Amino acid sequence: MRKKIFDFLSKWAVEHPLRTITVFGLISVVCLVIGAKLRITTRWSDLLPQKDPSVQEFNRIIEQYESASSIIIVIKGEENKIKSFADEIAEPISALKNIKHVVYKINTDFFRNHGFMLMRTKDLKNFADIFNNLNLEPMLKGINNNLEKTYVYSEDEERLSTKQKTDEAIMLIESIKFWLCL
Repeated sequence: MRKKIFDFLSKWAVEHPLRTITVFGLISVVCLVIGAKLRITTRWSDLLPQKDPSVQEFNRIIEQYESASSIIIVIKGEENKIKSFADEIAEPISALKNIKHVVYKINTDFFRNHGFMLMRTKDLKNFADIFNNLNLEPMLKGINNNLEKTYVYSEDEERLSTKQKTDEAIMLIESIKFWLCL
């Protein structure tokens, strides 16, 4: 069947070259017009039904907070120099076109007053178990029990891979080591 179609098309193209060029020229123009209206988007929410309430809410949040268009700049150096540089550069950057706001300082008062509300209940309970008694031996036992519960005997629905568990446990132990050496 396919051979018959290709034979017909090749015979027709040889016998009617002007018509062939005209037909394919028109097809090309139609494709160009349709192609000009295409646009590329990288948002996964564009793949979802736009009438769905959760998709509409997600789009509303993205429009308000513009997370996709945020830029993070990291500066490395001495703390005092970095702070003075950030103070100097924040205002000129804020004055640039299309820059809505610049955040270069963290509101630590907010975290002091509301930090525990940002944590999961399970994590709060773990911290209460660890820091129940601030003497060194009971606290180290609490840390050890928490490590075993979290990384060894975890039956959490958010199961971690073995490599991820190992990496997080090592980071926690390193931070304890750093804290003890202060």
